[in-house]
Amino acid sequence: MFGFAIGCYLFLGGLAGGLAAVASWAALCVPASEVCDRIGADHRRLVGVPLLAAALLVAASALCLLADTARPEAIGALFASPRANILTVGAWLLVALGVACAALALFWLYGRRVRHNKLLCAALGVAFALGLAVTAYSALYLAGIRAVPLWHSWWLVSLFVGSSLAAACALFVAMAFAARIDGLFPAAMRRAKVFSLVFLAVEAVSACAFALAALSVPDEGSAAAAATSAADLLFGCDSFIWWGGFVAVGVVGSAFFDLVGRRRLLDRRMARSFALTACACALVGTFSLRISVMMAGAHPVLGF
Repeated sequence: MFGFAIGCYLFLGGLAGGLAAVASWAALCVPASEVCDRIGADHRRLVGVPLLAAALLVAASALCLLADTARPEAIGALFASPRANILTVGAWLLVALGVACAALALFWLYGRRVRHNKLLCAALGVAFALGLAVTAYSALYLAGIRAVPLWHSWWLVSLFVGSSLAAACALFVAMAFAARIDGLFPAAMRRAKVFSLVFLAVEAVSACAFALAALSVPDEGSAAAAATSAADLLFGCDSFIWWGGFVAVGVVGSAFFDLVGRRRLLDRRMARSFALTACACALVGTFSLRISVMMAGAHPVLGF
């Protein structure tokens, strides 16, 4: 069914949407008085760099989609389709997000000052909404595929959205630490870490509900296929991706390094190391989640 490139597409697209939403939120929290006279280098790195990274992630996800399809001309037909569906809407959302992030990134990186703050806030609000929509798109697309019973669950939406936003918050904090501007924006860093932990909790709860909902169904029809897929996800030959990559590294590891990194007794260098490690764990977990869910959903279908 879906190949490895599609897994990368779902991972990169969701991460791009989450990072765009987090960067837009951070930009909206910047007081107008600090950027009306001159956009400083610290604000350029805080907002401009993550927005540019989000635009590049959108481009990378599009390349993964092109690499997977056997008919590149079908991509053009997708945009020109007169009938709106989740695929066409998602494709246009991805393009709109890439354009919005690229334009805003260029402004924050090379603009001199903010002349029309209300217009900028409106543009950031649009980018924020597009980011959330793209983050939810991949899960809504999979949940709408009735041929794969494991994916046909609304818990998959909260699971994918929570994982993307948790990883995006961790990546935003790690980029600030890497650029050595974390000390200039302590409130933004503190809130981003709190958001990351909240979304990790949403991700963990959704994962439990997603697996239990698939296992606790009557043993008949498509429900039996969902239960078989869930059993393969949790106990099959590739379950180490779920338990090791997603649960152990992505959820437990990310939460551990994030919580330890919040302690005030840590010096600057150690806090930076913990932030970067938490980001790496979150990214590994987000990717492992998508790969494991895709593989578990496809195996029983291929078996029939």
